[in-house]
Order: sequence, then C-alpha cells, then structure tokens
Amino acid sequence: MLLGELAGRRLFAFPLTTENCVHLREALPELAPEVPGRGGAVFLLEASPSFLPEMFRILWKKDLVPCALACGEDALGKGMLSGLWGAFAGGKEGPFGVAFLGGTMDLLARALKLGYTVVLLEAQNFVRSEVFFWDDKRLADAFFSLASREKATWKRYAGRSIRFSKDLVLTFSEELCLRMLLAYFPLLDVLEEGFANLRAYQMPFALGVSLGKVSKETHFFLAEELHRRGVDFAFFLFAEEAKDHLLLAQAIQGYRPGVPAKDLAPAREGYSVTLEYPGLSALCEVLATVDPHLFHSAPDTPLSLYEEHRETLEMRLFQLFEDFVQKLEERFA
Repeated sequence: MLLGELAGRRLFAFPLTTENCVHLREALPELAPEVPGRGGAVFLLEASPSFLPEMFRILWKKDLVPCALACGEDALGKGMLSGLWGAFAGGKEGPFGVAFLGGTMDLLARALKLGYTVVLLEAQNFVRSEVFFWDDKRLADAFFSLASREKATWKRYAGRSIRFSKDLVLTFSEELCLRMLLAYFPLLDVLEEGFANLRAYQMPFALGVSLGKVSKETHFFLAEELHRRGVDFAFFLFAEEAKDHLLLAQAIQGYRPGVPAKDLAPAREGYSVTLEYPGLSALCEVLATVDPHLFHSAPDTPLSLYEEHRETLEMRLFQLFEDFVQKLEERFA
C-alpha cells in the first residue's frame, strides 16, 4: 500500500515486511518503540496487527503505554511489525513499546537486536520445581552439598520473619528456605549473566520475568537477590492477581507486578496487565450478534480461530469496524 511521497521517497506500509518496517521508521522516527519503564504498561497479545490500532488509541487516552507482545521464536519478527503498525495506524498519539516473551536468554538477545524494548524471560524453564517434592534425606544431602555462595544466601533468610504490615508477614522456615534456594538459584544465575550480556549491547530495554504462580516468600527472595546481584528488572509477571504481590512490589520498589487480565481494572490498582486477544474477542462478540452461525465449531484457542478463519475475520472487521470500535470502548471504558 503506497501511503504517499515523503521527502522525495515513496512510503509503503504494506506488505508488513522487515524491510518496509525499517523504511517506515526511517521516514517517521517517532515510530521508534520506547522503553515503557516501570509505569502503566499494557502488554497486548493479538492474532493480527489489524486489531491493534484501536487498542493503542484507547490505551493512550488513558495515559497507559501499549506494548505489542510476541511469544516464542516463531513470532519474533511478527511482533515488531505488529507494534509498529499499531502505532502508525493508531495515529501515534503517545509512547508505545514492543515486548517479547522468550524461553532462553539467546532469544531475548535476538529480540533486543531487532528493536524490542521489553524482553521477558519465561522463568519455568530454569526452575528446579522437583525440589519441592524431595524427601527429607535427599534434602539433607543437598544441604551438605551446598556451595559457599549458596549457603551464604540460605543464611540470609533461614529462620527469619519479616513484617511489612499487620496483614503481610513473610516467614522463612529453614526447610522452606532451602527448597526455595535449590529451586530458584539456577534462575538467579541465568538472569544475572543474561542481564550483563543484554546490557553489553548498549541498547535501552526493560527486563521482566514471567514467574507464573509463586508464593510471596519466593517473590521477596527473587526480588531481593536480583537487586543484590545488580540485575535491574522492571517487571515480575504473575499468573493471577494477589494483593500480597502488589504490596511487596510497592514496598521493595523498582519494578511493577504484572498479571493477565480481561480489562484495565488491575492497571488502576498498580499492576501492569497482559490482555490476550482483546481485539479478536471483541470482534467475535460483535459477530455473534449479527451472524451467530458464522463459526460452526469453536477451535481450541483464539489463535487457531483466527488462523482457520483469517480472511473471513479480516473482511468482517472492515465491514463492522464501527461496531468493533464501540465494543472495544465499552469493554475498556
């Protein structure tokens, strides 16, 4: 799609290729994604760039920073292009970022080189969760095999009780502390080394860790140890909202807790939020009212729905665009 002449050069937005993406950013420097910092970032996972511009507009009006989110190696290129299209077609009314959730530090490094401004590590790949099921003998053997650095870390927490408020008290029994140490020490090592390597590229970025479901003691332990090691992280992503996690993050400071959400209510409480397929689900709600028999069978995931009916969904988005926008505005009012 030819958008016009700009300084004697022809400006194309489609097809969304890496080459056109570079040209677009050269012609419009304000399209460069930014680091959202520790403010109100909203991570948007969408099936198609077509859904992003209106979500970007909605979030800018609420002084939130939209970040197009890509997950996994296969989406590495697509996520950057989606973010640029969301900002460009949305009118660039505010700052935006591009976030990548990957399974290894090598993937995060590749994302950073492509221009991603938020890189998120999936922690479960590096957690020895089986430790929490070890019997007493195996746990004792592991204790006597601790390296000096591990034992010094254990001593910092074992047997301690930390009170943040009347309702928020952390208790580190010696056994819990040992299991936590053995399970999460490998993750700390990966993040320490990985952060140093990412910083060596001398490119601005925010680092986050997707932790899933963890205890408040684990949250505190990881945050304190990362800060002790000089790892500047901006986000901890959790599997669900929990008042303890929010209170801990506010007490420790320097980062923001993130949770998956269906609306923006958690953002008003102090979380960053991840919205999965908000545009696609809004369009499907509109379609259900005008053509309830359009999809005869429901695919397993929103992504598979889009892949199976891509042309139909894109066409109906164009036909029902005003209804689609109204649905989004109602949901995220």
